[in-house]
Amino acid sequence: MSKLMGSELSVILINRLLLLLVSLLLWQLGTGTTFNIGTKAAAANGDNSTTNNCIHTASEANALQLLLRSLQTTEEDAEIVCSCANSNENCSVTEINLAGKKLEGQIYDSIGDFENLKILDLSNNMLTGVIPTSLGKLQHLQRLNLANNILTGSIPDNLTALQSLIFLDLTSNALTGSIPASLTTLHNLTILKLAYNNLHGEIPQNLTGLQSLGS
Repeated sequence: MSKLMGSELSVILINRLLLLLVSLLLWQLGTGTTFNIGTKAAAANGDNSTTNNCIHTASEANALQLLLRSLQTTEEDAEIVCSCANSNENCSVTEINLAGKKLEGQIYDSIGDFENLKILDLSNNMLTGVIPTSLGKLQHLQRLNLANNILTGSIPDNLTALQSLIFLDLTSNALTGSIPASLTTLHNLTILKLAYNNLHGEIPQNLTGLQSLGS
């Protein structure tokens, strides 16, 4: 497990899927498979310890609980990163990586409760349903990867609220509609990938100057 500088905590789920709930040691998913939960953290000094402070708000705890309850997987490893402002207290989730974990189900609106999330990677799964509009609440989000799923519906207009967004990959889904012209207001966006969907219409002119544009 790599060490992170400063107050960064890299939390690796070694046993099974991560819930990062303070009191929860056992979780029953809808498939009927029981998963033992382990929350091991590598602190800045390199020591391994169990942390109860990674999630400091009830909304984040509930959001992660709902997220993993709604998704079904047989994979064992997942990764989450928590960051702390000045100490090991009042930490919050900044990264969720569940890429390629054979996930099935929908992305619930509660994903928007991770108010300090910077990276969300749910790519290479079998997720269905629409892209939740609650993603527009994640004002610190820098990387959003939902590629290679079975997501339907249109690209939410309120993604324009993600003013910190640098990377957006929605490749290989079943998205319909046009590319929102409002995406041109994402001034930090440098990589946009929308290929292999059912989108129609022209690419908004101001998006053509991106460092990488796949449509």
